[in-house]
Amino acid sequence: MKISVVYSTDENYVRYCATSILSLLENSTDIGKIYIIDNKIKIESKKKLNDMISRFNVNIVYIPIDSIVYDLEKNNDFSISSYARLLMQREIVEDKIIYIDCDTIVVDNIAKLWNINIEDYWVAGVQDALPKILKKKVGLKKEDRYINAGVLLINLKKWKEENLDKRYINFVNEHKGNVVHHDQGLINGVCKNKIYILPPEYNFMSEMTYYTAKQLKKLYSEKNYYTQKELDNAKSLPVIIHFISKFYKRPWIEGSTNPYTTLFLQYMKRTGFDTKLLKDIPNKKVELRKKMYKKLPFFLYMCFEKMLDFKRNIVIIIKYR
Repeated sequence: MKISVVYSTDENYVRYCATSILSLLENSTDIGKIYIIDNKIKIESKKKLNDMISRFNVNIVYIPIDSIVYDLEKNNDFSISSYARLLMQREIVEDKIIYIDCDTIVVDNIAKLWNINIEDYWVAGVQDALPKILKKKVGLKKEDRYINAGVLLINLKKWKEENLDKRYINFVNEHKGNVVHHDQGLINGVCKNKIYILPPEYNFMSEMTYYTAKQLKKLYSEKNYYTQKELDNAKSLPVIIHFISKFYKRPWIEGSTNPYTTLFLQYMKRTGFDTKLLKDIPNKKVELRKKMYKKLPFFLYMCFEKMLDFKRNIVIIIKYR
């Protein structure tokens, strides 16, 4: 059975989307169809995408974003493209699909991911370690495992049977159009107890390259998290690399020190899109965090992070009352 994959992008991110798609097609031979939720992508950009995939035996289908988000009333400036993925069942006929964020590269065959049995689940994803208040605000307990929405194996058959599009819309409305952690909080809040936890190699995030499993558990008071062996296996043999920004700049920004930046840029140079790097806009909080992590013993660094968490918690409590 051919694999179906979906991306969601606008014109600003289309060249990164192209980079991820090229890496996917060069490392996975069983891709049959790629859906792109289209948030006003320019005609010339679509032509470049179509030209890029022309040497592969794969179909590309563009879904106009307005055809699926017509009743979504969000109350924040977070990209509508990210929310749109959660309403894809309105236009996609398949029973199962893999969603992949644009800020990724695929470095191994995703066939094993595709063949994971999630018949009794609504969605599968890789666990994210994060402050427990973000869980609490979407109805999860502190011991619940919360997934990152950057790579998802989705049981679309269940999404349709359970009317998850309506559940997502209702959840947004109940939170007055502003769900904490945006689309990620939304999928965790709606799908809780129906989530399958994937091994970390399917969404190898930047934080996994510098924190140990023990450090992540301590930083975020996680009771249930991956073992160090699982993280080590993912680091040595990742399948999908996700360029989350925290300590590292994104690979398309000048001065990125992410260990996989060179690999990302190698793919981007072969997409046919502009490869000019963006100018760096320093983030004082990120730079401070980096310095503290490098200079302080981990216990003191953890105290520093807890102070940041305390400030963040106050902001979240006020903003998401």
